[in-house]
Amino acid sequence: MLMSSMRDWERRKVLETANVTIELIKLPAKQTAKSFKPPRLALHIKRSDSFKGIIVDSVEVLEDLIKALSNERTKRIVEALERLNGNNTIELELEL
Repeated sequence: MLMSSMRDWERRKVLETANVTIELIKLPAKQTAKSFKPPRLALHIKRSDSFKGIIVDSVEVLEDLIKALSNERTKRIVEALERLNGNNTIELELEL
């Protein structure tokens, strides 16, 4: 019933923290030359002050996202970016 009551691309807030919003989103049917995906529900994860975000439509995608965000390298890069953005005189060395 939930999916039939929602319009394509309609979003409904599921969870909100200080900086992140998670919404339920209805994705429209998608036809390509090789496949067809019917309308489906997914999660839309975004910054609270943004419209764009990441679509999560499977546990595999969610687990990959969690793995990438939990990676120590990701944390070190964000910490370096915070320092760089707070003080433009800091030199930054990253192995990208």
